[in-house]
Amino acid sequence: MTGQIAFDDKGQRNSLGLHIFELREDGIVTIGVWNESYRLNVASTIEFDDEENTLVVITTLTEPFAMLKQSSKELTGNDRLEGFAIDLIEELSLMCGFDYRLRIQTDNRIGNTDSVRLTWDGMIGDILDYVSTI
Repeated sequence: MTGQIAFDDKGQRNSLGLHIFELREDGIVTIGVWNESYRLNVASTIEFDDEENTLVVITTLTEPFAMLKQSSKELTGNDRLEGFAIDLIEELSLMCGFDYRLRIQTDNRIGNTDSVRLTWDGMIGDILDYVSTI
């Protein structure tokens, strides 16, 4: 989640700050921040997929955050996507030393709750069901 938004005289965003949250059984907890001065500061450990030791990152195709790359050749895996969120997860993986696999939420559903069954669908449901890590 972004912090305060400020723009320079050319209309470019500056003073970028992001808050990193973790969804826990007792609610949402701030576990870290990223800003231009301090870079990434996380106060929680990341749990990896047991089989692959890889984060499974789920996203929807939403410009400019995650888009299919235009290419004359067939692209596979993480190479299929580009955008702000894709660049961000790539930089985080390099800084923190983890591998990741991008997964597209094909129906673009972020998540709705079923109040009768007390379950979630969409991306939130995938995270709660451990299909995706983040």
